[in-house]
Amino acid sequence: MSDNKTTVLTAVKELFGDKDVTAVDRWVAADYRQHSSAAPDGPEGLRGLIESLTDDVRHEVARVIAEGDLVAVHGVYYGFGPDPLVALDLFRVADGKLAEHWDALTPQATKTVSGRTQVDGPAEVTDLDKTEANRALVLGFVEKILKGGDFSVVTDFISTEKSSSPNNTVNKWAAGISDTLALGILCEAHGMGIPTAVLPVPNSAQAAHPAYRRSLEHLRETDVLIGAYEPHRHNGRRKRPTRRPGHVGANMKKAGSENPARTKRSSGQGHTRQYG
Repeated sequence: MSDNKTTVLTAVKELFGDKDVTAVDRWVAADYRQHSSAAPDGPEGLRGLIESLTDDVRHEVARVIAEGDLVAVHGVYYGFGPDPLVALDLFRVADGKLAEHWDALTPQATKTVSGRTQVDGPAEVTDLDKTEANRALVLGFVEKILKGGDFSVVTDFISTEKSSSPNNTVNKWAAGISDTLALGILCEAHGMGIPTAVLPVPNSAQAAHPAYRRSLEHLRETDVLIGAYEPHRHNGRRKRPTRRPGHVGANMKKAGSENPARTKRSSGQGHTRQYG
């Protein structure tokens, strides 16, 4: 375990597990910068937060990822309110102390369509020899799909061999459920009048479910632009769908031609998201 990862895990345990205010002196830098809404900058701000914690407050770690001076902790906080909070805490470590902190919090869901929780899944980092290739894959997805909106290359990044139930996201979005940061942003986009486009990538069995079809129709009624995609086979030898350059973009452009405002994206005027 890296020194920075050990520093963060020890500090989090002593601060939010043991609620030991003296841990602030051991683990928090004098110029500590806080981006969370829960406390102000500096060690004293964090000290005040720890002093206010009740005995029922605790933190459970699901997974930790560290690189360089940054350490990300994915876990659940209990006792801060009526519902547990799923959290992604990002710390910057400098000279063996916590120097900066960001977080993203969302209430823990008691039930999901997929049957999975917000924190289950792989917890250990494996295939370290593939780190650079994996990093390039994720960065490419962010740049080309999320930021660039080029849905014609979606199957270059999203596996069609194993799907984590894309209809789960579509159904929850259509129902207005905001139990993740991404769904919260999408639901808020409708209320703010922000044009939104999406390209779901289900398999044929998921796409055939009536709830999924109803959800797509409901999203269309709220002016969400749905990209064209032919669902891949759900059993046997699954074949990678043949990607036709420009196919998705052409369909989305055609669909949005009736209302030009619906095609805006990645310019501060709208969101473009892809789920699968």
